[in-house]
Amino acid sequence: MRKLLFIVYFLLFAANCYAENFTYNSKGKRDPFVPLVGAGAVYETKEAVEINSLQDVALEGIVYDEKGGSRAIINSMILKEGDKAGAMTVEKIEPKKVTLRIGEEDHEVILSGEKGGEKQ
Repeated sequence: MRKLLFIVYFLLFAANCYAENFTYNSKGKRDPFVPLVGAGAVYETKEAVEINSLQDVALEGIVYDEKGGSRAIINSMILKEGDKAGAMTVEKIEPKKVTLRIGEEDHEVILSGEKGGEKQ
């Protein structure tokens, strides 16, 4: 029995000594193992940049969740409904478009395949 305990201890000690610490080299890209939103997310809403008109808006992506956890990526910021950036407020996030309030006007920005959204 003593010999078995010694072998187990030795194997655990040896495995711990020779274990490699793996670090992910992102090469300048986002780590795909870190969640974008939710608990433990690295990317949270940043400080508001000055968005004063529709021309200042670039809709880069939408993460749609019909249960209410939707996010829109606007000007590299991850925003949810009700978030503000400058004079803009995110009113509604849908699968292919986002409704924004800038000043007193509502605007729909449709997600397109290239370089941001189409503004209406």
